[in-house]
Amino acid sequence: MLSLKSRACITSLSSGQRYALPLKSSVMLIMRAICVLLLMISLFGCRDGDGGIDDCLENRVLEFSDSTVPSAVLNQEYLTRVRVGVNNEPNDDRYNYIFDLDGDLPRGITWSQDESEREIIIHGTPTQLGTFRFTFTATAELPEWDSEEEPDLCVSSASEDFQIIVRVN
Repeated sequence: MLSLKSRACITSLSSGQRYALPLKSSVMLIMRAICVLLLMISLFGCRDGDGGIDDCLENRVLEFSDSTVPSAVLNQEYLTRVRVGVNNEPNDDRYNYIFDLDGDLPRGITWSQDESEREIIIHGTPTQLGTFRFTFTATAELPEWDSEEEPDLCVSSASEDFQIIVRVN
């Protein structure tokens, strides 16, 4: 009777030596390696930390800290800040933030951005009464990402509507 035994060749990464193992042992070894890999991914995630696709904004949401700003008093100094951040991202300060305004602020009020603090600063002395509606749009992107190659892959945007009511004291 002729008996054929299936064997698989395994090469040691450390020594480069080849081993012939029974197929059943090889399958078990591969299964164990897969289980260890899956366990590591579940414990540590699959982010590579160097700006690769794993670091993109997938499953992370860009959010404004506030959806309202305080009223202003005519001819009195006004200052408020609105902070923006990436939800579910402990290192959201590593992203580049770009802000844009759509709408009108009261005369005498302007805005600026503090990129290091991820904030919109609304400041000045209003010289016009009324209700002023406007929208800020914030965009966050990884600084290492090549936006020409994959323009929207590592970019997230969010918009928030605001209003400033300028009243008499």
